[in-house]
Amino acid sequence: MADIPTTCLSDYVTAKGIKISTLARETRISDGVLRRSLTTRERNLRADEFLKICSFLGKDPFEFYQKPELQQTQDRAG
Repeated sequence: MADIPTTCLSDYVTAKGIKISTLARETRISDGVLRRSLTTRERNLRADEFLKICSFLGKDPFEFYQKPELQQTQDRAG
């Protein structure tokens, strides 16, 4: 299960229709890593990857830090 920042960022990228190939090209993070993190959610983003994506998107990283409904769900599951 992906961590909350990775999940929130993934949801944002999906909602905005941002292509993984664009993110890979602009952030220099491999396409495969991004797909495993943002599409299939098989891995969490590393801090540097997360920050590169936020920088490219022009978003404050703390906007993706926590969604209350996700935190509650993960607290109950953990």
